[in-house]
Amino acid sequence: MLQIAELDHVLTDDHAHRIRNMQRTVYHLFRAALEEGAASGVFSVVDASTVAFAIISLCENVQSWAKPGGRLGPDEICDQYTILIRKMVL
Repeated sequence: MLQIAELDHVLTDDHAHRIRNMQRTVYHLFRAALEEGAASGVFSVVDASTVAFAIISLCENVQSWAKPGGRLGPDEICDQYTILIRKMVL
């Protein structure tokens, strides 16, 4: 996840707090979905927390390498990410 400390020179304490809360919410939603999927037999997840962080990291960091007009367009990136994420949970 985005390290708030990296942005402390531009964020107010309130903004940093709000971002941390949003990050926690996203993490808990992913982890809960993975745990529910595993409990119902839809997914096979060794550790829901690790997989949740991995999925979040994929999504948060795509902007660091994907560029408009690049080799892969948004649909192709989405397709590749879908394959990677499915491999993490099946």
